[in-house]
Amino acid sequence: MQRVGWLYSLILLCNAQNIIALYPKDTVVCGGDSLVVKAIHNGDSILWQPLGIKGDSIKIPLNADNIFLYPYLYASGSAVDSDTVHIRAIIARFTFSTPVCAGDTITFAYQGDTSSIIAWDWTFPGASPPSASGPGPHKTRWFLSGNYDVQLVVFGPGCTDTAKVGISVIGKPIIDAGPDKTYCLGTPGVILDGSVATGFTNCVYRWTPSQGLDDSTLLRPLATPSQTTTYYLQVICDSCSSSIDSVTVYVYERPDVEIPDSVLPLCMGESDTIFATATDGQPPYSYFWSPTAGLNSDTTANPIVNTDTSQFYFLFVVDANGCPSDTDWIYVQVYERPRIDLGPDMILCEGDPGDTIRTQVLNYNPYELEYVWVPPDFLNSANAYRPYTNPDTTITYVLIAIHPAAQCSSVVDSSTTITVYRVPRPVAHAALDDTLYLCQGDTLQLYGWGTNGDTNAFTYQWTPTLGLSNPNIANPLAYPPFSITYYFTVGAKGCLSDADSVRIEVLPPPAVVIDSVPVLCPGDTVALTGSIAPIFDPTYLTFTWTPSNGLSDTTTFLPLASPSTTTLYTLTVRYHGICPRTFPLLIRVFNDTTFLRLPSDTAICAGDTIVLQAQIDSALSNFAFQWRPPIGLSNPTNPTTLAYPLQSTTYTAYLIYASTSSQCQLQDSIRIYVNAAVDAQLSALPSDSLCEGEPVLLIAQGGIGSPFIQWYFNDSLIVQGSQIDSLLFFPDTSGWIKVHMKEGICSDQDTLWLTIHPAPQAQFTILYPQQCGNSTVQFIDQSQGAVMWLWEFGDGNISNLQHPEHHYITSGNYSVRLTVWNAYGCEAQTAQLTPVRVLGNASTGFILDDSVVYLPNATVLCEDTSKVYGLQERLWITSEGNVIRAQNPLRYTFSTAGMHWITLVLKDSLGCSDTIKKWIEVKPSFIEVANVFTPNGDGFNDVWRVRYLGSEPITVAIFDRVGRLVFEAQQTPIVWDGRLPNGKPAPEGTYFYVIRIGNNVQKGTISLIR
Repeated sequence: MQRVGWLYSLILLCNAQNIIALYPKDTVVCGGDSLVVKAIHNGDSILWQPLGIKGDSIKIPLNADNIFLYPYLYASGSAVDSDTVHIRAIIARFTFSTPVCAGDTITFAYQGDTSSIIAWDWTFPGASPPSASGPGPHKTRWFLSGNYDVQLVVFGPGCTDTAKVGISVIGKPIIDAGPDKTYCLGTPGVILDGSVATGFTNCVYRWTPSQGLDDSTLLRPLATPSQTTTYYLQVICDSCSSSIDSVTVYVYERPDVEIPDSVLPLCMGESDTIFATATDGQPPYSYFWSPTAGLNSDTTANPIVNTDTSQFYFLFVVDANGCPSDTDWIYVQVYERPRIDLGPDMILCEGDPGDTIRTQVLNYNPYELEYVWVPPDFLNSANAYRPYTNPDTTITYVLIAIHPAAQCSSVVDSSTTITVYRVPRPVAHAALDDTLYLCQGDTLQLYGWGTNGDTNAFTYQWTPTLGLSNPNIANPLAYPPFSITYYFTVGAKGCLSDADSVRIEVLPPPAVVIDSVPVLCPGDTVALTGSIAPIFDPTYLTFTWTPSNGLSDTTTFLPLASPSTTTLYTLTVRYHGICPRTFPLLIRVFNDTTFLRLPSDTAICAGDTIVLQAQIDSALSNFAFQWRPPIGLSNPTNPTTLAYPLQSTTYTAYLIYASTSSQCQLQDSIRIYVNAAVDAQLSALPSDSLCEGEPVLLIAQGGIGSPFIQWYFNDSLIVQGSQIDSLLFFPDTSGWIKVHMKEGICSDQDTLWLTIHPAPQAQFTILYPQQCGNSTVQFIDQSQGAVMWLWEFGDGNISNLQHPEHHYITSGNYSVRLTVWNAYGCEAQTAQLTPVRVLGNASTGFILDDSVVYLPNATVLCEDTSKVYGLQERLWITSEGNVIRAQNPLRYTFSTAGMHWITLVLKDSLGCSDTIKKWIEVKPSFIEVANVFTPNGDGFNDVWRVRYLGSEPITVAIFDRVGRLVFEAQQTPIVWDGRLPNGKPAPEGTYFYVIRIGNNVQKGTISLIR
């Protein structure tokens, strides 16, 4: 409950005979309650101020700690008396310092009138100290982040009030400056691996010193220091500062490497050593050769190279500090060994003259090389490129070719070796008889062989090749179409024999004709008829029928036939006992289902018709036909009829046949299933009238389940599939939309015409002057078909005029967008990047990273953020008289304390210029050190602090009386809470501190009192 106090006053103005009295008078009440104040008087009326309410009494809600009421007494229309009422309320309210960071001291204080309060009870959950009394201010700290409810209870005469405020304690960032780095002079630099623990947001980063860093405000800046440097990182997240962590970048000189030779000649397949020397830097060195292919080691100073490819080898070294050298190189020139091809071995048949060895050089001009033939026997020259040879026996030669410049010789292998054979001529033998006999179309095997030579080396040839399976083997199959003589030769290592021959006489096969037989009913008998070709003597013909069932004789030419089922008979005829030939005869019996065939069962849609067609064998002529039942048929006695059943129906076909001697019958059935029909309906949303480029939602309805749907536009298929009953379509022209819907065998389609209105064409040009100061731009509409316009000028302003003018305040590039509509409501838009030339105070400015800096490294970073079109000149002018041109950003260091300024001057290509100046306060370094503190937890002077304002690194160490280190810090703020490194409280007494700032040292003592 809130407690409130009010003060009310009554002032007597004129007539003392008219008196007002108030009840109650001044009082203390509980806030949040209400109080009735009455006025006792002898006048006409009462007016309560400052509320402006009339009446003898008033009810006051108490919602403030001091309330003053001034009731006025009126008599005869004039104020004649007044009084004052002062009401004080008991209310709990307090303030506290922000932000609330873990580990920092937070101050709480009561806010309000303390005169009516008897006691204050403070509760700080999770803090140290956790409670307090009195109005404050009270100091406490939270060491853990989180949300805590701070409560204040105030006590007054007969009243209490409670205020509870949620406090969000923000954890200090946990940071790591990362591992130490090694930087080699002349390399691109190293990235400092600063990191912040997860969960911290809105962070600002600061590295000191900033020398050698590309940006000291990045978490991971690039470092290129000129000497070994220790960098310190501090992070502020959500206004809470981290501790300071450091990383050292060690700077080293780079080594040098040299390869004395630039070219190393090498024969392919041979090896040689590459020599290199490393100097400078810090030994020992690590060697890195590339490429590694062809080297016995890529990590030694003098590797052995063996490569088949001419190439560059590159070397760099890394010294003991990890610094790399520049890269040196050597070119290994590989000379290929001569590649020789002497071709295939040579064959010299018995009695033939000699020949030239046809040497081929594959990779050099043959006249650049020197040659040695081994052995030199039977050659006209042992050193010729292509010598002549005429041996009287088989001999093998080896050729060695030498490149005189590189002294690389060819490799002895099969391509540099050739054998010259002296071969005897073989003798050919063909068949066992001079004449062989063969039936036309049959095959026989020929036999041939050779003598006078190595039979394993023989080759064979039969001519002509007509009718032979393989004319190049000794024993081919022969199937000549007519009588023929074959000639046979044998070859051995290129030497060919004389030919031998054999004659094959080809006999024609017998020829007869068997007449066809009409269709029989089961049980019929027929006498077969036929004839024999006149060129054959029937005396030398023999006959065999298969199969034998249903035949009167299987060895006569024309027996009687009475098969019980359709049967394929075969007659085999031989002439003189050879050259068999077969003749087929099919006798069909009318109990075969092939005479009557109906299509498979089928389905139709309700209301559709279907053609029933019974297929009847064309061999039948005397037959009758009937469909049963006849219901739903257009002609039940025709094999082809139109069916339109109203429900699923089975139809049976009957076929009656009359042969030459009897009558017989066949039947078959078909079932027609009748399915429900499909009714396709097509609609378009929002309309079938669209603007060019607009989509339309097409909706298809119909079917009773999940039909298969095909969508077409102007008869071109768009998409198809099941359950595609809607389609978002982007038409580019007017046309027909068709939907084809199929469910089972039933289908339907619907069409819809889409009208596409052409969109307008948005286009404009820009006219603008080249001038200093503010710029007015004229826009000229060149759109086609537009009746409405909307201009967006890129600076937040718009216009609906067709040819507007627009006034820009600030220079820069503006994206101007024009949207137009035509009479159909169709829209189009276009945009252009508009360069506007305005150079004035609104466009010129720069960012100053700090307005207060400290000596000796009083450095500021200035970044030009101006937007000046066609910038021609940038000048930075400092209060110390320095002028710097063009540089952006500018990093400048002041040398003296005091108020300084930096001025930025800009000029564009038109000669327009502008100037802006910013002030910087340069202060000397400042340090303040306390000499006594009392860490007893009372909230006053509980910690020892060092206040330091400066730009150089600071290190603080505290020692006890025997010289033991009890505290050390290297980042600001520097605070010692009087605890030892093990966390226990340090005993009372005198301690010694040593402070190092840059190269300066300050020493002193501290008195710790508990």
